[in-house]
Amino acid sequence: MDERPLSFEGFRGQVAAVRALKVRISAALQRGRPLGHLLLSGPPGTGKTTLAGIVAHHMGARLIVSHGRSTCSADDMAGSLGCIAEGDVFFIDEIHGLPLQVEERLYTALEDGRVEFLLGSGPEAETISQTLPPCTFIGATTDPGGIAPPLLDRFKSHIRLVPYSEAELCGIAHDWFTAAGVEFTPEVLPYLAARCKGVPRRLKSACEWARDTALAYRLGVVTPEVAERGLREAGIHQHGLDAADIQYLRYLALQRAGEFVGLRTLASALNTPARTLELLIEPELARLGFVDVAQGRGRKATERASLYLAQEGVI
Repeated sequence: MDERPLSFEGFRGQVAAVRALKVRISAALQRGRPLGHLLLSGPPGTGKTTLAGIVAHHMGARLIVSHGRSTCSADDMAGSLGCIAEGDVFFIDEIHGLPLQVEERLYTALEDGRVEFLLGSGPEAETISQTLPPCTFIGATTDPGGIAPPLLDRFKSHIRLVPYSEAELCGIAHDWFTAAGVEFTPEVLPYLAARCKGVPRRLKSACEWARDTALAYRLGVVTPEVAERGLREAGIHQHGLDAADIQYLRYLALQRAGEFVGLRTLASALNTPARTLELLIEPELARLGFVDVAQGRGRKATERASLYLAQEGVI
């Protein structure tokens, strides 16, 4: 039940992205050529890796998976590129995590289909250029702004994934419970959909907690009450906020009440990278009306955030 779908028919949500990918794939197949290079961006858990696999499946291609943060040197990347065969899909997850010298090695690979190897070391080192067979590069990122513009420009298409609607999330939860053979009430679907920040990965984790709670306490059917009990034990609060979100709000609401706080100051206080706060924590808190982000002034907790913290019993 946790296997990724291999076709668009088994993939829920991201209607605009799926429609665009189908057009590009259909055209590529009719031309008898690999798909143009793609960049998939969006919040964590919204389907970037799954869609890369689906693209490879529909193209009848082999999927080669790499990860930006685990590729430490240009030679590592060059060695991986040297294994590409014609038609392959080379997927780089978290591509914004590539070191600059590795990004630069990709420029010629994406634009000219060529990769350079350094043989030997010192004065006698020799650079050898190898032509890559026709293939497709797919990059995935939660932070497109963290990719150097020269690399960003070399992707033919940039497809942005978005948070899921409540209806889409309810469908995903329904499919998950059904595949797992779990009995549930209809009311639990929108309850869980509201506890995952619009992210299917978080939703599936919430479904697991609800199922395991029903099993552990011999409660039988998964209801909103059962799900609430499980999510509380997992530290998932109303609106799907977790420990990192609560820590953020507590600092602004209690220690810096009424003050605007700069991003660097906040990142230092919470021991969390500024980009993580800016990209992964603040957008949802701002959408919920819990934080006011003012350009040039910083951010501060709203009165609504203080009421929420009190309601959740975390202050």
